[in-house]
Amino acid sequence: MSQPLPQLPKPEFVLLSVEAPPEAPAQIAIDLGETGIPAGLIGYEYRLLSEPVFLGEISKRGLVAIATSGLFGRIAVDVSTGHTVQIPKDQPCRFSSSHVPSTV
Repeated sequence: MSQPLPQLPKPEFVLLSVEAPPEAPAQIAIDLGETGIPAGLIGYEYRLLSEPVFLGEISKRGLVAIATSGLFGRIAVDVSTGHTVQIPKDQPCRFSSSHVPSTV
């Protein structure tokens, strides 16, 4: 006879406000500063970067990387949509404050 599983506690995490790189649009910078991002999730699978990095050649307007995921992946904010995205492996990109992102 099967029994129902016990109720698990809801996950909890701490939000940290971060300063966006200068290339990030104003609204993304405001969101990262006011709303913040999780300090950590799922053990070592998600690790917050010491400071966000602008990735200019991965999407139409660029991404702001905020964390790593796994061995080579990154968690980022797509600056054109504001959505959080995962980049599953190391992508070739430039880390330059003067770079204007190209369209993909």
